Amino acid sequence: MTSTGDTWKVQRRLITPVFHFKALRDTEAFLQANTRAWVEQLAALNGEPTLCFEQFSALTLKVIIDSAFGGELDCPKMVQLWHTVTKGFLFYFAMVLFYGTWFADTVCFSLQRSIKAARGLVLDLVAKRKQGGSGASTRGDLLDALLSARDEDGNPMPDERLVDECMTFLFAGHDTTSSALSWCMYFIAQDTQIQEKLREEADQVFSEDGELAPGDWKKLTFAHQVINETLRLRPPVPFLDRETREDMTFNGVFLPKGTCIFADFMAAHTCTSSWKNPHKFWPERFTAEQAKKMGRHPYAFTPFSAGTRNCVGRNLAMMEAVTVLSSVARSFDVALASSLPVLAVFEGTMKPKDLQCSFVPRRI
Repeated sequence: MTSTGDTWKVQRRLITPVFHFKALRDTEAFLQANTRAWVEQLAALNGEPTLCFEQFSALTLKVIIDSAFGGELDCPKMVQLWHTVTKGFLFYFAMVLFYGTWFADTVCFSLQRSIKAARGLVLDLVAKRKQGGSGASTRGDLLDALLSARDEDGNPMPDERLVDECMTFLFAGHDTTSSALSWCMYFIAQDTQIQEKLREEADQVFSEDGELAPGDWKKLTFAHQVINETLRLRPPVPFLDRETREDMTFNGVFLPKGTCIFADFMAAHTCTSSWKNPHKFWPERFTAEQAKKMGRHPYAFTPFSAGTRNCVGRNLAMMEAVTVLSSVARSFDVALASSLPVLAVFEGTMKPKDLQCSFVPRRI
C-alpha cells in the first residue's frame, strides 16, 4: 500500500494472480460456507441489537484467513488483536504527528503489543509452511505465492518483508469490506423498500437451500448498485496522499517537486457536477441508463482508487460485499437499534462509530 518504484512493481506482479477470476472462483466456496455459518450465528441473536462492524469484521477476516492463508491462522485471536489495533490507530498517528514516532511507540504500548502479537501469528505460520508442516502449502493461496517468490538473483523474500505483505493483505482485505458493509446496514435499515428489492433479487438468484452457483454473485445487479452507492457516500478510504515527482502546474497552481497532495474522494463523490442530489442514498443512480444520462467523469467515482495503483483486490471486495449483503437481505429484516445520529470515525478506515442494528430473522 505504501511501497514505491521497483518494490511496488514486484509486489503487484506477485499478488495480481491471487485475484484473477479463476482464483476468485476458488474463494467463493470459502465465502459461501463462512457466510452461511455467520448467518446462523446472527439469527441466534433473535433480533437483539449488535455492533455491525464487529459482526462483519469477524466474518470478512475469517474469509481472508481461509482463502489466503489456508485457514491456518487463529481467527478469534486475530479478530481480538485487530480490534485493538484499529481502535488505537487514530490516536497513534495523532501522536506521531505532534510528538514523533518514538513518543508514539512509547505511549501506544497496547497498540504495539497487539501488532507484535499479530505479526507473531503470521511468522509462526510462515515457519510452519517453510518446514512443510502444512497440508495447505500446495493450494496456491496468497501465502504460497509469497513463499514461492524470488528476486532477480533467485533469492526468496525475507521473512520480515513477507510478514509485512501478509499483514497488509489481512488489513486491506477485511477492514475495508467490513466498514463498507457496516455503512450499508446504516443506509438500508432506514429504507424497507430497498431491503425488499434486495430480497426479491436474492430470492431469484439464490437456490432454495441458500446456495449461489459459481459466478452468480455477478447477477445480483441491485446489490451491486447498493454497495456502489454506499461506497460513494461512505468510502472506507476517503482520501489518499500522493507526492509530486517533479515540478508541475495543475489548474493554474504551481506544485514544486515533493509536494504532498491529498485526493479527497468524498468531495468527488458528492460533487454536484457529477451527481444529482449527491447526498441522497439512491442506488439506482448506478444503473447503466443513469450513468449514461449523467455522463460522469471516469474519476468521479473512485472508491478503489484509480490508475496503475488501483485496488488489486476490488473484485474480491465486491464479490464478498454483494454476497454478504444479499445473504443478509434474504435472511433478516434490518433495523437501527437507535435513532441517535451515527458519527463517522477514522480508525484505519472510515467506520460508523458504535453502529448497532437489529437483525430480525425472516421465514424463508
